[in-house]
Amino acid sequence: MDAMLWFLEAVPAFTKRRSYPKASLKKLIIRWYGEESTRNFERLYKQLRDKGFIHSEQNPANRRAHNVKLTRTGRRLLNQVKAERAADTALFTAELLKLPKADREVVLSWLNTIAKAGLIQMIEEASAVASRQRDSR
Repeated sequence: MDAMLWFLEAVPAFTKRRSYPKASLKKLIIRWYGEESTRNFERLYKQLRDKGFIHSEQNPANRRAHNVKLTRTGRRLLNQVKAERAADTALFTAELLKLPKADREVVLSWLNTIAKAGLIQMIEEASAVASRQRDSR
């Protein structure tokens, strides 16, 4: 859930758009979390929309398509999630500092490798989506 909210928060900075096509959002979430998330996407999307965390509006250029954006309520939820993540990070850091230096370096190296791979994949996918959108105009 929070991945969808994080992405919708970041969209305006990358695309200069206030909303994002639902179909593209679905593809990104499935790509990020795997095919098993296909069934969960629509359920999660409906929950977020029904609770007012996201707003969906019909695309004027294609009435079958919908554009999605984060609402104020969704932004508040995302800020709460961020605060919880910060608390989790502080707890993880405290536990990490209890490890011997050599073990800490192994754990940090491993986490760094995973984070870089995920970030690179996310940037490539976002760039590809933005490029396709520019090409379709």
